[in-house]
Amino acid sequence: MIRRFLFFLLFAFSFFSNRTHAQAPAYDECSTAIQLGIAPMGTCTTTEYTNVNATLTDNLFSVPADNIPTCWSSVNHDVWFEFQTPADGSFVDFEIKITSTGSNPIGQFKAALYRGECLVDELAELSCAVAAAGETEIKFDAATTTGLTPGISYFIRVDDQSSTATPVWGTFNVCVDSLPNINLMCDATNSTASSGLLYDSGGADGNYQNNENCTFTICPTAPTGCISLSVNYDTEDTYDELHFYDGANIFAPQIGTNISAGGTCYSLQATSGCVTIQWESDVSITYPGFEVAWESSATPCPSFINPDITTSPSEALILEKLKTLPSAISNLTVNCADGAHATFDNTDNSHLFMDKGVVLTTGSADYAFTANDELNDATTDNNNNTDPDLIALSSFLSGFQPSMTDACILEMDVLAASDQISMEYIFGSDEYLGNVYFNPETSDVVGIWISGAGIVGDPIYNNQQLISVIPNTTTPVHLSTISNINNFEYFRYNSLTDLGPRYDGLTTDFNSIEKKTLTASAQVQQCSTYHVKVAIADTDLGFFGEGDSGIFFGDLDVGLPNTTLTGTTSYDYLVEGCTNLDELNLNLSNPLGEDLTLQLQIGGTADLGTDYTLTIPNNITFTAGQTNMNFPITVLNDGIMEGTETIELNFTYDFGCGASNFATIVIEILDDPLFMAANGVDTLFVCSGNGIQLNASGALTYTWSPAATLNNPNIANPIAFPAASQTYMVTGILGGCTLTDEVFVEVVDPAINITASGNTHICEGENIQLTANNNVNNLGISWSPSTGLDNPNSSTPIASPSLSTTYTATLSIAGCSISDQITINVDPFEFPTIAAADTIICLGDSLVLASATPNSMTNYVWSPAAEITNPNESDAIAYPTANTLYTLTATSPNAYCSQTATVNVEVVPATLEIQGGNNYELCLGETVDLTA
Repeated sequence: MIRRFLFFLLFAFSFFSNRTHAQAPAYDECSTAIQLGIAPMGTCTTTEYTNVNATLTDNLFSVPADNIPTCWSSVNHDVWFEFQTPADGSFVDFEIKITSTGSNPIGQFKAALYRGECLVDELAELSCAVAAAGETEIKFDAATTTGLTPGISYFIRVDDQSSTATPVWGTFNVCVDSLPNINLMCDATNSTASSGLLYDSGGADGNYQNNENCTFTICPTAPTGCISLSVNYDTEDTYDELHFYDGANIFAPQIGTNISAGGTCYSLQATSGCVTIQWESDVSITYPGFEVAWESSATPCPSFINPDITTSPSEALILEKLKTLPSAISNLTVNCADGAHATFDNTDNSHLFMDKGVVLTTGSADYAFTANDELNDATTDNNNNTDPDLIALSSFLSGFQPSMTDACILEMDVLAASDQISMEYIFGSDEYLGNVYFNPETSDVVGIWISGAGIVGDPIYNNQQLISVIPNTTTPVHLSTISNINNFEYFRYNSLTDLGPRYDGLTTDFNSIEKKTLTASAQVQQCSTYHVKVAIADTDLGFFGEGDSGIFFGDLDVGLPNTTLTGTTSYDYLVEGCTNLDELNLNLSNPLGEDLTLQLQIGGTADLGTDYTLTIPNNITFTAGQTNMNFPITVLNDGIMEGTETIELNFTYDFGCGASNFATIVIEILDDPLFMAANGVDTLFVCSGNGIQLNASGALTYTWSPAATLNNPNIANPIAFPAASQTYMVTGILGGCTLTDEVFVEVVDPAINITASGNTHICEGENIQLTANNNVNNLGISWSPSTGLDNPNSSTPIASPSLSTTYTATLSIAGCSISDQITINVDPFEFPTIAAADTIICLGDSLVLASATPNSMTNYVWSPAAEITNPNESDAIAYPTANTLYTLTATSPNAYCSQTATVNVEVVPATLEIQGGNNYELCLGETVDLTA
């Protein structure tokens, strides 16, 4: 790598100011209304709109009172939307909805519908509505949205409804759609509409009839790549069922499973262009029935996409996914088996309906996020971990004293910034349905508890309060309390949907109307710290219940602002003499409905006033709706080589309980730019006729030359197509500095040849070094299999295979790859443990010379072979009659290796003779000496 720096003095006049952006939305006036288009084509989307910082409209009516819609009490922060009806009259009946949703949902709100033009006294009010407190949707009266005049414009006006001077503005969605196409099973038999509703024969409010056996086929006339179905149902369990088929009749392949009893939001997709629904009821007992909503699209059905998950995550990652300030959480602990818990970031196609969070499982977190596309429900036995609170909960529900395994527990202390702590969660289990026996009273158990100041808990939970309960009750959330039989309005059936998550049954909010999560919450005392515990486990009472479960949770709300602060400059880092004049840009991730004041402390290794200047107050305030501020920052070139210095900006927030850390932003100041091409590599290799991606870093803009063989010479990472080996130079601009570097690209015909450091016939337990000789400086080398190698990406790995193995070294460079192989033959070899090298035994005794080696393929020979039971066994027994040196020679089956050892045995004679006569006669008191 050859690197050059060119510094020059940049003269410029720059005027910086503390710029705040609290501007009104562009659609603040009728004349600048959002153009939704011709309804209903494309006028019903998930686009997020806002009225944050909007001002009141007061120029459309000559009489001020006429400016206030008939059901509104005032105009505060209104915004406008416009749509047109089709000129050909193909649609004249519409459904118009405004929904509180998005990153900062609007509070109580109101809406009005007009026809006419945005001129003084040229608008006529058609409809008016105010959402009740807590409601999240306004739907204009159908009588005012049907029979609209073709080919003219209509206007929708939206405002927040606050009873105080503080606005409750925020984000929302506007939908102008055609009136639902409503059909009744056993009345209609088919539909060619692209969307619609299918009810049982009793309609939306009545029961179906007995002895019904009907089908309804949907084949939209518009080009169809996917038909999506969503089913809510309340039928007689087992005897009255719905069936679904991906085609124009019941002989088409079945999708999903037969559904009965109760549930909400069962989702299916048909790909053939048609879908057939079959309904059967028996001779007795009727129920409210079902609602099937369908919608088709020209594009193919979206495939299930696994969320981005991290198993056994760090504490910092858990706090990030819970979406609360780290300073509000302390003493976080997790007690789970490896791989049983994870953090996740979701996609729209994961079907979990939580954007991020944490999951605890009784099995595998990876399994929890796979598609539910088969009946075989895997189970994982993780550990014998248990939990006394879960045991108490299971005993309360079942009346049994359970045994418990596979517990996964997260605990944390939470600082309350308001009078409530809440968290969103979903419980899912394979013990609901699928291929497992369903015994709800003895199935997996889950719980969320809170304890602390003012909490009146239950003694069976050590005075903790169980907050994972069915809304507006004290009933614990469990398979026995929420299922297709009990409280089914909170049950989401998920078996064989080909969507995620993997569990067959999931909990949801009431009928999945507002959200798909349940809320665990408790009233608390502001500024107090509370202990929160989330736990799940397998419960086994010797019945047949099998299957894993999981709890997904996130959106921990402790009363702190639901936003995060980030800070950036124009560059990845600042450099003395290059990036002298710049701005610090502060951004909130979400706008807030009220002012946010942060206190600032500046630290770091760089000295304010010596190494840089930063014009920023000690307290900054983001006004309601504001998300951005900019402050001038200047790097001072002191000419001293000081290494990397840092500016550390610590922002704190006082929510009434003292300052709490809100964000820390670190900016680096360098003496020289970190500019380089190819990550500092001098030479890159590419196969002839192929391209290779170049890369440069450390600047703001880039220019490569020669440009003729590059796909784009003005980006950091162009692709080069050299016809012959050549040098590429890159010029980077970083502030006032021009930087250059270069890299040589060599066009090669790659070659590789494997050699070994010795004989490739080795014995088990030995190793050998392999070398992949090549002509590309050891770039792009990989070995397979990796078993037995100390480094499968090295050009010189050490191989220690336990079995004969053929290793392949592959050299991959841009455009091509080449391989070579070598076989390392391994002989099994086992050498026994030898008896003590020097051993003394008595004449006539025996000695086991070494340990046994049962089933060994090693050949053993003891010598001398005389006076040994079997000289070809490692544990031969010796009966020497004289001192003997025994030698063992062990040889591998193919004689790749051998080893010897010796045992020296000293034999002590065992005969004994008493000298003298055999008989002695003695008088009392006499003695005699005996000699042996």
